[in-house]
Amino acid sequence: MSANNNDKFESGYGVMYQGAKEGHQYGTEAIAVLVFVYRTLQGLVNLYAYPWLIILRHDFGERFLSGWVLFFCSMVMAVVSTFMGSGFGYLVAASLPFFWAVHKKQIKKRNKQGIAWHSKNNGVSRINQVFPNLSYSRVDQVLEPLLLAGSGFVLVALGYLIQGTVHNSFGLVMVLGGICLHLHHGDNYRKHRDLLLDQIDSQIVSENFAEALKGDSTAYQTDGFVVQGADQWTDKERQLITEAVLGESAEHVPNDSNVLSPSNHERSIVIVTP
Repeated sequence: MSANNNDKFESGYGVMYQGAKEGHQYGTEAIAVLVFVYRTLQGLVNLYAYPWLIILRHDFGERFLSGWVLFFCSMVMAVVSTFMGSGFGYLVAASLPFFWAVHKKQIKKRNKQGIAWHSKNNGVSRINQVFPNLSYSRVDQVLEPLLLAGSGFVLVALGYLIQGTVHNSFGLVMVLGGICLHLHHGDNYRKHRDLLLDQIDSQIVSENFAEALKGDSTAYQTDGFVVQGADQWTDKERQLITEAVLGESAEHVPNDSNVLSPSNHERSIVIVTP
């Protein structure tokens, strides 16, 4: 290849590389924006769900029921009430300090008695008081939101029969509250499920890492944990990575089955901590 052609090749390669780099950067930024929007919406949903939790539940954790939660809940409820033109929403917002004070008194009494209780518990539904055999998942994600939203639908229907219009802000505020409760509990379920799966994955990795590192075992023999490209490694490389991972503390053991992948030109050892 001539020097001129070589320069053209390097120039073209540089343009493609820069374009790929910028495309990756823009893609990452777009994802970051979407994640920010999602988290913002989820935060607003949670703030609108909290007032109904404070009213419908008891036995909260000390850190869950903070003064900042009370302030932002009242603000969100007031904004929604203004948007819907609902005096009922203002009544709910005004009643929150009373319920908050009652719950804080209960928490203080529990602490004096030395009763252990998770500080971030989001309360126990009163439905579980009446029906203690019902599972928390069913109550949290189905029955409690359905009770609140259903009551709102009934009020909307009554407003239509009496006034001839479906615009019943009293009922709509409750319907929106039921929807937000369902989304809030669903988000909590996913978070706790992720924590459980992280623990299970860590256990699987600790039990099957050495076997998966051999590169000749199937995913069914190692509980689904696979070290990508392990069959291409030398015995020395396997020894190094085994010492690096299993010879160190448990926090260095990766929980992702795809974090180890040698390239065609060089093999590098990457340890990803959870």
